[in-house]
Amino acid sequence: MKVMGRGHPSETECLRLMDEYEMLPNIRAHSRRVHDVALLLGEHLFEAGLKLELPLLKAGALLHDIAKTATINNGGDHARLGAEWLSRRGHPAVAEIIREHVCLSRNPEEPWPLREVEIVNYADKRVLHDRVVTLNQRFDDLRQRYGRTEAALSRITANQRRSQCLEQKIFAHITISPDDLLAINEWS
Repeated sequence: MKVMGRGHPSETECLRLMDEYEMLPNIRAHSRRVHDVALLLGEHLFEAGLKLELPLLKAGALLHDIAKTATINNGGDHARLGAEWLSRRGHPAVAEIIREHVCLSRNPEEPWPLREVEIVNYADKRVLHDRVVTLNQRFDDLRQRYGRTEAALSRITANQRRSQCLEQKIFAHITISPDDLLAINEWS
């Protein structure tokens, strides 16, 4: 299988960046599992004929929470900060994935082709800590942890609807189902 790529950080470089930015072990475990989900989906979508850059998908998934430790310690928006870091390092496509891994800038209901950013966004919504879960389980947890105000609950619910739409869009192209992703929990 020919995989398109444009000099995105290798897995080794991603791991080095995780060390450099002192990514906590639990965030690393989460990022690794998001990588597993994104790569499985990416491979199936690539085989179905979608033009995806699997090296970009891998790097974006591994680094999507690169700034999470810093913002836990110092506050701020981890998606924005992580995107700034990778952009400064000359990786604008990875920066875009990081910037949009929490909330997509495009409406998933619109008819546009899937990109790596949507795959990582969806994969992140399927991983709770280091376990693959259903979208409902993930968003129930988000409501419990972050739904302290009506505005926060409204944002979480809107994001869940977008994620459900994105799930339908992704799985319309491939033969596996959303529930098949749960088997990733059995991987080492």
